Amino acid sequence: MPIYLKIGIIGGGPAGLTLGPLLHKHDTLFTIFELHQKPSAEELAKPSGMLDLHRESGLAVIEECGLYNDFIPLTGESTEDFIVAERNGKTLYKVTREGTRPEISRNNLTKLLLDNIPTESIKWGHRILSATRLGASSHAMTELDFGDQANTYSTW
Repeated sequence: MPIYLKIGIIGGGPAGLTLGPLLHKHDTLFTIFELHQKPSAEELAKPSGMLDLHRESGLAVIEECGLYNDFIPLTGESTEDFIVAERNGKTLYKVTREGTRPEISRNNLTKLLLDNIPTESIKWGHRILSATRLGASSHAMTELDFGDQANTYSTW
């Protein structure tokens, strides 16, 4: 028997996870389906690549989610300076710009977002094989097939 969802989000990367707190804040039912297993606290504590959030996109959503005050302490120092230097390090040209895109490690952002999503709203270890619309109307159900998973999920 299918489980009916309000919104199904495929992928628990930065974009998918960012939708979670935003939808939760507005009492909208959703489920995030992520291929990988839930990361452990040890995995999230490891160094990871940095992401810079632009004010007009990622940072605006962090603010809308009400997470800005929790976000800022997790950011690292960054600069948007442009420097042209010789091989020996001597600066030939430098333009200093005020940074408007705070940088945060991917793991810190993931932890912040996961801490603000209800645990039951994420299905870990779900590899989607197909998404099939079950009708022609704008309200048609969509069947999400996860193959050998025990359930087929549908959303509307």
